[in-house]
Amino acid sequence: MITTQKPKAVAGTDERYEQQGEYAQALDWLDKGFTALNGSTSLEEAELSLLAGLINARQGNFVRARELCERGLQVGVALNDIAVQARTYNLLGGIIELRSDSSRALERCKESLRQYEQIGNVYGQATSHNLIANGYFARGELSLADVHYRQSLDLFTQIGHVYNQVLVNNNLGGIAIKQGRLAAALGYYQQATRQLTQIGGSLWVLGALHLNIGSTLIQRMELDAAAIELQRALDYFEQGQVRDLLPELYGLFAELRWRQNDLDSADDYGQRSLALARELETPREEGHNLRIIGEIALARQQIDEAERYFQASYTLLHEAGDDYESARTQLALARLYMVTDRAELARSGLAEAAEIFSRLGAQLDLPEAQRLIAQIQRGGLVDG
Repeated sequence: MITTQKPKAVAGTDERYEQQGEYAQALDWLDKGFTALNGSTSLEEAELSLLAGLINARQGNFVRARELCERGLQVGVALNDIAVQARTYNLLGGIIELRSDSSRALERCKESLRQYEQIGNVYGQATSHNLIANGYFARGELSLADVHYRQSLDLFTQIGHVYNQVLVNNNLGGIAIKQGRLAAALGYYQQATRQLTQIGGSLWVLGALHLNIGSTLIQRMELDAAAIELQRALDYFEQGQVRDLLPELYGLFAELRWRQNDLDSADDYGQRSLALARELETPREEGHNLRIIGEIALARQQIDEAERYFQASYTLLHEAGDDYESARTQLALARLYMVTDRAELARSGLAEAAEIFSRLGAQLDLPEAQRLIAQIQRGGLVDG
């Protein structure tokens, strides 16, 4: 998913650097702006705080990003500026809190939407709908996510904001890939990439799009093409000094190498992804990467280690409220139980996973869960 949160233009130079992914230069200009303001409580200070918060979030400095956002919110409240408050709620919810607390993130973004509706700000409403959709997407509530993404897209189309239409179309691709509509997902991502290349965009967004294309190609088992796309994503992230998406990217490299049966390289990427997810405190990515590391351990016949990784993955994803990814981990754990003649242990987890896949329309995952359930019902395996 890609956010559309961006503060209003401030001095101009610093925001241009942010859009281009030149974060060091942007922060230099922002520091000059803070120095010039000399601690004054002003609209300019709020704008600088929000832009600096966004950049710090992109770089994975979430503690500093939160501090800057809270300062921006204090100024917005002191000045009774609803627009500043709304943008701050979006940034806090959509970028910072969504990493670990989707319920809190949704509250923030819904409050932002109410404030934007109050002042008739259509761009802000469109941004809030996109961020609310991201919250539902993270929780696996894809139908609600789809509703808000499409409301966001309609509003951005209404005001002719092509750049953010690209971002929302990317997010619709995220729904398509979870539902197993891989051709549609690839179409969304490739179209968004073409549009973004034509109008210009940040290295962060370009990297995210190539990451998503690579992820889709892995699911299609087009592994050589996926490797090219993931490397492109890494190149963009390195150019833009992006860190917040690296746990996801390294996890995809791990999955790619696992599927290519290059288990040493897969494990290396998996451990790097896990370490960075923990450093950045992103439990969803940590849970997802633990599942990949579990698959690698299982491929090496390290049954006990794989089981521990899968169980830790499920705990994190379940606590984070990510129904889809936790169900995928249940499916992986069920496969382990089946190959070790413990089918009865797989039964309840499979039933829950199948219900989630059915509700979400996850057509790639549901048939596998149903196949394993049918195998247990035939009595071919017993609990060991």
